Amino acid sequence: MKKRWMNYTKYLSEGEWHIHTNFVDGLSSVIEYCCFAEKANLPLLAFTEHVRRVLTYDFNKFVSQISSARKNFDLIVLAGCEAKVLDIDGTLDISTEVLKKSELVLGAFHSFPKYKRHELLFALENMLKNPHVDIWAHPSSFFQKIDSIITEKELSKIAELCIKNDVAVEKNVRHPLEKYILDFFEQRNVVFVNGSDAHSVQELKKIRV
Repeated sequence: MKKRWMNYTKYLSEGEWHIHTNFVDGLSSVIEYCCFAEKANLPLLAFTEHVRRVLTYDFNKFVSQISSARKNFDLIVLAGCEAKVLDIDGTLDISTEVLKKSELVLGAFHSFPKYKRHELLFALENMLKNPHVDIWAHPSSFFQKIDSIITEKELSKIAELCIKNDVAVEKNVRHPLEKYILDFFEQRNVVFVNGSDAHSVQELKKIRV
């Protein structure tokens, strides 16, 4: 399966790949973000709203608003989602219906059972092998769960899995990677995308202006 970010490689660093709206815990609407993006010359916006298997909002309405914005703004506008990993098998907290309607899927480690180190690494490996995952969101939240410094051998395996499975790694402004991990991945040609994890236009403005 070709990963969807591969259609927009020109915009990996110029685009904004991780935005939350007022459909869940954000403060700004899809339209407000698009208005700002046009003024700030941002070429791509990926709206990646939080999802669960059972949603508290209408994902169809969310997608509809993004489709409307795509027609009214001179931008690349993607309807995506951010889904958390649930277990060591790398299972995502997302329904089949939402998965089918998402143009971009971010896999993330949020709240997660207190597994042992090797189990956490196994969960990450399985997430990276998941054909539906396009981007590994805020990877620093995963490394913070490891009880000691990640080894070079472990980093090498993670980098290899990202490359083999065409999973891009997010450079998350709110949750930056440790420099030695970032440098390690860059030296091995892991693909990165820029994401603010913004929950409002004001947050995005602070980063992009």
